[in-house]
Amino acid sequence: MNLNNKDTEAFLPMLYNLTKEGVRIMDMPHIYEYLFRKTPLHAAGYSWFFEHVDINTKVYEFVKRVIDIIISLPVFVVWAFLHPWVKRYILSDGNPTVYSEQKRVGRYGKEIIVKKYRTMAYTDGGFWPGEKTENYITPVGAFLRKTRIDELPQILNVIKGELSLIGPRTDLGNLAKRLEEEVPYYMIRYAVTPGLSGWAQIMMHEQPQGIDDTIERLKYDLYYIKNRGILFDLIIALRTARTLLAQEGR
Repeated sequence: MNLNNKDTEAFLPMLYNLTKEGVRIMDMPHIYEYLFRKTPLHAAGYSWFFEHVDINTKVYEFVKRVIDIIISLPVFVVWAFLHPWVKRYILSDGNPTVYSEQKRVGRYGKEIIVKKYRTMAYTDGGFWPGEKTENYITPVGAFLRKTRIDELPQILNVIKGELSLIGPRTDLGNLAKRLEEEVPYYMIRYAVTPGLSGWAQIMMHEQPQGIDDTIERLKYDLYYIKNRGILFDLIIALRTARTLLAQEGR
């Protein structure tokens, strides 16, 4: 039952009386979220935006920013140490390009420049989900992706505040524009700062390969936005670490 539906208004007094007997009343979107840990797309809209996004989160965002900086600085030192070795093995693939420099979407749709280590034969990304391409992941690139080393250069974006450690995954600029046309309320996910890891990333494991996958990712992103907080970010960080350790142990 959808409690916000006009057809159910006549039943609300009866349901209210049931709460006096300890009965817990939940509408369908909340049941869906409780079971699947994602927000149904039909529940999103302008009122949803103002209720769950346009709220005062200054304290949370300040604490999150401090945590981002504290964690990013030692990671930057590790990256500086690893870089000469990573550069050497990438160049061993026979391509002189070490970095893939990409125009991506930041908070509020602002364009940001993100560098990643090159993991594909020609260029990283830029393809519409589901489109076939002759491009392929190199052997070194497969290792860099598996260990997430390919994303270490993005720590500079985190230090600058363009990205966060935890948040919805950012898109290539042209791809985001096309997805905005195809998926309702898609850009709500950019009302918060994108992140290197996030709820959708750990729940789906793989990047979206089509519109259906993209809609699923958006559901998880909406769930994160609605429930975002330091504790939730910590859970995501721990699950991300567990995933990385499991991959390295294979």
